[in-house]
Amino acid sequence: MTAAILLFIVNLIFKGFLIGKTPNSLSLSEIDLLRRFNVYPAIGDYSFRYLAVIMSAAISLLTFYFIYRQTKNFWLAIAVVLSLTFAPYLFILSRFLNVYIAFLFLIAAGLALLPNNKLKYLAIIILVFAFSDRRIVSADLNDLFKILDLRNLFFAGDTVSSVLHIPLTGFFMYVDLFFLFAGWYFLYLKKGAEKLVNPLNFLFATGIVFYFLSTSSSLNTYRGLLIFYYLSIVIGSGYYFLARNRLLPLIIIIVLANIVFYQELAYNHFDKKSSFEWGYAEQATIQYFNNRHLSQPLILSKSSAGKLDRYVNFFSNTNFKTKTLTVNQMKKTCVKNSSNYCLVREDELPYFGLAKDDIKLVFRYYDGLPMYFLLPTR
Repeated sequence: MTAAILLFIVNLIFKGFLIGKTPNSLSLSEIDLLRRFNVYPAIGDYSFRYLAVIMSAAISLLTFYFIYRQTKNFWLAIAVVLSLTFAPYLFILSRFLNVYIAFLFLIAAGLALLPNNKLKYLAIIILVFAFSDRRIVSADLNDLFKILDLRNLFFAGDTVSSVLHIPLTGFFMYVDLFFLFAGWYFLYLKKGAEKLVNPLNFLFATGIVFYFLSTSSSLNTYRGLLIFYYLSIVIGSGYYFLARNRLLPLIIIIVLANIVFYQELAYNHFDKKSSFEWGYAEQATIQYFNNRHLSQPLILSKSSAGKLDRYVNFFSNTNFKTKTLTVNQMKKTCVKNSSNYCLVREDELPYFGLAKDDIKLVFRYYDGLPMYFLLPTR
């Protein structure tokens, strides 16, 4: 148990390190979730994300207990926990607040804490229906095969959106592909942990059901979460199987190289690829005008208002108001030397006889993509 607690602490440190740096802004889905709980943090306050970190660490601890209770194999349980600790999909899910990390936490708790009988499986099935859309959507097997495609699992990641995609990395590390096959061999052919096979088969089958119960517009990371959890346990079993065959030093070196590789990508490139979907430009805009102490409302074009207004109305320390006008109305209000501050999108600049090079102040996303242009030119 001491080792499990130490791994829990490792999870907290590994997944909670620089929690506000990656992602370095909030997504609209995160804002909507916080609104449900009546939580309105200030800009730059990411303390609420530690809840996801704690739940992710608890998933590893609960999985340790589940594996150990089923097999009485301490080192197998440790290997599985390490697989969950360093899996890229779980690392990213731990970096922001979302209901899916809570869903996986409850699934792990059900496997670990409920008695070994049919009631356990019934409880997990109820959880699956509770967190899904509770309706069968059109079953597209091609989409399912895309999730299970080894190229996506280990090299491409989520093909639907960059929000949960680490560049050049799949849901799992490259090296995990080798250990996946080793784990399948250990569990199903060598039968090295027979009492684990039936729960794993149930977990995989439930993951398929959850996939088809989830709306087709959901990210693949969310739809395939239980499948990935199943694969993490298999991969961890592969770690154990090969490590006990005197390959431990080599495994440690290769795995550490993979961890360093995707961690560098996550911290230095993740936001450059997904800052549009996380709202980096919106937060930068709000911070700028907070410091200006506007006496009049910030005027927004209809094109720029939709997303930006949702961020302005959310943060607790926003000290200015906004006003939305049509482009024709802005022509009269946002003239040169006006005391008004007006924001438009790039496609609206021609209505004012301007090009993007005429604008001195542009609010951009983390990758440099321009989003909001300040009128008049200053």
